[in-house]
Amino acid sequence: MFKFYTMIALCFALSFATSAQTHTPVYFSQNIANANSKSFYRYLPADYATSGKNYPLIIWLHGAGQIGNGSTADLPKVLWYGLPNVISTGGFPASFTVNDNSYSFIVISPQFAAWPTATNVGGILAHVMANYRVDPERVYLLGMSAGGGGVWDYASASVANANKLAAIIPFAGTMNPTQAQANRIASTQLPVWAFHNTNDGTVPVTNSRNWRTRINGYVPTPNPLMRLTEFPVVSSNAVIAHDCWTNTTVPTYKLNNQNIYEWLLNYKRRVTPVNISPFASAGDDVFVVLPSNVNLSGHQSTDPDGSIVSYRWRKVSGPASYLFSDSTIATPVVQNLSAGLYSFELTVTDNQNATDKDTVLVNVSQALEPGAANRVLIDVGPAPTAGALTVSPTNGLYWNNMTDARPGVRVSNAKTVANQTTAIGLTVINRIDGTANTGATGMNGGNTTPAVGDYPVNATRDFAYAHNSTTSGRWRVTGLDTDKLYVIKFWGSKSGETSNRDIEIKRADETVWKSYVGGSNTNFNQAASFNVTGKTEMDFDIRTKAPSIYGYINVVDISWTVSSTPTNLPPVANAGADINIQLPPDSVTLNGCSSYDPEGAALQYKWRVLSSPTGAYFTNDNICNSKFKAITAGTYALELLVTDTGGLSHRDTLTLIAAPAFSFSWPVLPAPLCTQPYKIVILGSSTAVGTGATPLDSSWANKFTKFVHAQNAQVQITNLALGGYNSYHLCPTGSVPGANKPAPDTARNITAALARNPDAIIINLP
Repeated sequence: MFKFYTMIALCFALSFATSAQTHTPVYFSQNIANANSKSFYRYLPADYATSGKNYPLIIWLHGAGQIGNGSTADLPKVLWYGLPNVISTGGFPASFTVNDNSYSFIVISPQFAAWPTATNVGGILAHVMANYRVDPERVYLLGMSAGGGGVWDYASASVANANKLAAIIPFAGTMNPTQAQANRIASTQLPVWAFHNTNDGTVPVTNSRNWRTRINGYVPTPNPLMRLTEFPVVSSNAVIAHDCWTNTTVPTYKLNNQNIYEWLLNYKRRVTPVNISPFASAGDDVFVVLPSNVNLSGHQSTDPDGSIVSYRWRKVSGPASYLFSDSTIATPVVQNLSAGLYSFELTVTDNQNATDKDTVLVNVSQALEPGAANRVLIDVGPAPTAGALTVSPTNGLYWNNMTDARPGVRVSNAKTVANQTTAIGLTVINRIDGTANTGATGMNGGNTTPAVGDYPVNATRDFAYAHNSTTSGRWRVTGLDTDKLYVIKFWGSKSGETSNRDIEIKRADETVWKSYVGGSNTNFNQAASFNVTGKTEMDFDIRTKAPSIYGYINVVDISWTVSSTPTNLPPVANAGADINIQLPPDSVTLNGCSSYDPEGAALQYKWRVLSSPTGAYFTNDNICNSKFKAITAGTYALELLVTDTGGLSHRDTLTLIAAPAFSFSWPVLPAPLCTQPYKIVILGSSTAVGTGATPLDSSWANKFTKFVHAQNAQVQITNLALGGYNSYHLCPTGSVPGANKPAPDTARNITAALARNPDAIIINLP
């Protein structure tokens, strides 16, 4: 009976020049120490006995089907698959040339009495290293299926194990990784090339994909990145669907013009990696009102390949009065402050004595007495709630009330605390409660929060709320004067809440979000404050901070100063949005040109790499739109530092993720063994014809024909497909179609195909 197939497996065989080198079986009367093995096949270079040289070593780990007791009857199972099979059939070259150097391998293929573990692999490796002239800089581990799992197990068991290896190749490895196991491989930058069939029903391809995700996601990004090659093999035969090693272990299989053995020889055991400097983070700029202290925070500083062992804070500029609680901890308190602008510098040192620095600005304002003119207070809360409105004056201060958080002008011509009319207003551009309750005002009350600072209970008990469903919440403050320095402060609280009630706010023209904890907040300075100058209006983006569901704004507090000798304000760095590319190309143009100085001063730019794979560089790191070149696959953290003419600086970072170029290569198969002229007939509709493919040669049928003829030119492929056909057209001659159904095409149906006496028929219909 004729069988139909969706993919064809043609009969090809290995064809290599014979070699004088062969496998030699080596037997022991008892197990090799820790190896759970009594025997192995040994392959030595032709000149091993006479040269005195050390040689690269490959240890091959077999699959579960080749487990045995190491006897003369069982050991030959090891020769069934993979590299041992290639050697035993004479297909392994005596040497390989890489970078103008010639290398010959020692190959050891042990037989294990059970699935090989990390301990077993270590036992074999120790025995071989002690008894053969192995180049310790070139030890490679390969394995298939259960043996592929043994490769993963040994390399990931410890950093020490990974550091003993120059590179590894697991084929359909049975082990699914934990992040800790992947980290041990990634941290040592062990080169990995894995193979797997996409439709493997024996060992899921997710094993290899998970290794790739976890290794390549390690920080700092490993170099080289793990490579995974998948083959889209489809077969009802479980062995064929699982086998990704037979065609790839033959030296004629090449990707990027290298077979797997040449790829191995590109790598030696890694030297001690160069220490990567830590990354200092002094936190967001701070605004406080006297007599408050300020809590500095360097706890977001990190070290990508070690640990931070010391913190050191110092004042760079600002008023003379200040006092650190402890300048050598991550989170000191600064006391005895005076009104003015402070700059504090944090220096962090890692466990390899490398350092990094960052600065934070602290803007300290004099406490405003009741009746001070340069301040506007807005109570945010619903009007209908009894006592929700803050009457004026309260405690000597005049208040404005915002009673609706839906889009529209909500405050206009606001009064100062001294009852003077201003042009200041507040407009809701997009509501901040998302889809939480679209029919309501976006406000609520019922707080029991007490008075906080000079905010009375009428102002602290109600609020506008942000919800995590919002994606575009935005408020606008209008009516500003360009010659004034404004401090715009958002403060909020919800009583009875202790966690996950955080809100995030940022200027719409900046990238840095500021946040505060709204759960039971009674701290006057726990707020989001922004300096604004040179603007007539300013938009603020508002959202909850994950994982919070809600956030709150109870008060908008706006104060300003006018000075004939204004304080120099720091510039604002904007490194641009994060970038994702897929190689090639290998360069991008960065755009930090949206950085600005509030007073319009000229800026100096300085780009630097915080972490990355090696090799990439800036063509000019002193311009805003520098080009970043020689990018390889991996994750890059880049920083832009801008400095104004007064010496004040600001930093911003971006992340660049470069995905590896997509590549797929069919295995290059050896010359055919079967020379008879195979016949293949293709039936079907437009996709089999190639309709829509540009050019037509890129259609699957034409690509398939080209591939098959490259392997065996005698194969005859006849394409009878015709656009617009369906299964009725392909029915056997003599079939009677139903009403309004097309009759079989006797020149292009299954009968016509069978008349050609084919070896296979491919049917492709929509």
